[in-house]
This record gives sequence, structure tokens and C-alpha cells, in this order.
Amino acid sequence: MKTLKEAILSEAVLSETTLKESLFSKKNLEKQKETSTSNRKYEFTGETMKYNGRTLHRIRSLVDNSVYTINKGDLGGWIEGEYNLSFEKDSECWVFDNAMIFDNAIVYDNAIVYDNAKVYGDSRISGTVQVYDNAQVFGNADLSEESTVFENAKVYGDAQIYGTAEIHGNAEVFGKSV
Repeated sequence: MKTLKEAILSEAVLSETTLKESLFSKKNLEKQKETSTSNRKYEFTGETMKYNGRTLHRIRSLVDNSVYTINKGDLGGWIEGEYNLSFEKDSECWVFDNAMIFDNAIVYDNAIVYDNAKVYGDSRISGTVQVYDNAQVFGNADLSEESTVFENAKVYGDAQIYGTAEIHGNAEVFGKSV
């Protein structure tokens, strides 16, 4: 029999998971494509690359972003589709350098991915999260708030990282880790 605390936590995780699945399902993310170009913050440059059988597209900023010192026209990193990186102007998220976001992964809010980092699978990156160096976030991992993943660290499986957590070095956080 579950304790009251276990029941409450279980219900909270279920509610949060259900909400995220409905908010960030690929179907709902595809609806972003219907947003007019004037509301977008980036475009595809036409430059593509193949990575593990996927076609990734380099992006270019359509607006200035004072949070991360991005100017209109600056090149960004690589995404598989518009559903990977929120393109709404009120979202300051960005992918830089040779970083990649692909599969059903999504980066939104003010989160950034840069250097040679990779975000993929069904992972979600939000808040002011930073993923950089050669870090990887994949599977169903969910990173939020002010957490940071860098160096050669990996976060995957159903791991949830939040608060001001720092995952770095050769650390691996996976499974149902919280």
C-alpha cells in the first residue's frame, strides 16, 4: 500500500507527465509551423547535414536577442525540424555553434544548447537550462529551471534534472533519477 506521500508524488508526476505529453506532442509542436513568419525568431539557412540518418538544418536568427547577444542574421546550430526549438519571439531559447537538437526533443523558454552538445530522443529542455561542451541529453530526460549539463556528461532515460543542479565531467544520470 502506498503512503500518502507516495500517492501524492505519484499523482503529481502523472499530472505533470500528462500535461507535458499534451503540450509537447509532435502534433501540437507541428502547429507552430502555422505561425506567421513575422512571429518567428529563426529560419532555415538552406545548409543541411546528415547525422545518424537524419537531415539537420542550420538556423539563422531573424531577430536580435539581447539575453544571449544574438543579432539578426547570426547563424545558430542544427535542428531537425521546427518542432525542436521554440521559434516564438517571447522565448529566448537558442542553439549555437555545432550543437544539435533532433528527433522529438524540444528546447524552449530561455534554455540554450551550444558547443558540440546534443539533445535528442524525446527529451525536453526548458527554463534557463544550459547544455554545452560535449554533453548529451536524450531518451525521455526532462531538464528545467537553472540546471546545467556540460563537459562529457550524459542525462538520459527518464531522468529529471531541475533546480540549480550541475551535471558535468563524465557523469551519467539516467533511469528514473530525480
